[in-house]
Amino acid sequence: MRIRTLLGFLVLAAVMPTGDAFAGKKDATEQPQGAADELAIQKTGLASMDQFFGQVQGQLDRLHGARRDMQTGSDNLAVALGLATGTPVQSALQDLRSKAQGKVKVALDGRVPKLQASDAVPENVQKGIDAVNTLVDADLAAAAACQEVATQAGPLAQEAPGMVGRVPAEAKSAGLKVTEIPGVTKKVKHNVDVTRSLPDEAQKTLTVAQGNVDLVATTFAE
Repeated sequence: MRIRTLLGFLVLAAVMPTGDAFAGKKDATEQPQGAADELAIQKTGLASMDQFFGQVQGQLDRLHGARRDMQTGSDNLAVALGLATGTPVQSALQDLRSKAQGKVKVALDGRVPKLQASDAVPENVQKGIDAVNTLVDADLAAAAACQEVATQAGPLAQEAPGMVGRVPAEAKSAGLKVTEIPGVTKKVKHNVDVTRSLPDEAQKTLTVAQGNVDLVATTFAE
């Protein structure tokens, strides 16, 4: 079985995505941007609301963590190769391939694609190999985490819109003034928007992670 076929099986087995989460990649190395990057849950002052949206913030924190780990892996690869921080993964892999002069191949370590040198290589190439292998581990872990976020955030995204209608009664029970209700409602609506965006943002990041792993296999496959 060729490495490309095995890689597809590896990623599917590792993260068990649903639907077409991996379809339509134009630039899989481009880190997705959106509400999950820029926004966070706001405290409303209503206990039940904050408890509910606290669950969302927990999932949002996991997504942020996955993205940070992916970015760190990408930055470390660039540094290892003497490239500028922010160099796209695809460009860094091509640079490593050029510097390796055919002495680096991709193989499977158990079920994880890894680079290895087939002959003696310069120190910077070896550092690049090590950085790529670390990046693969980070991306696979991020993909698995994002699949869990997408799954767990789905029911929250469905339930969140109903929170807006509960604000007046809960604000009254909490002893808030009538003049304070509009501000609380605005925060709840903000939180609803973030919650509804979370499953899609997690799927986008999962796609990026899988795309990075694909690039390692295709760049160095024979």
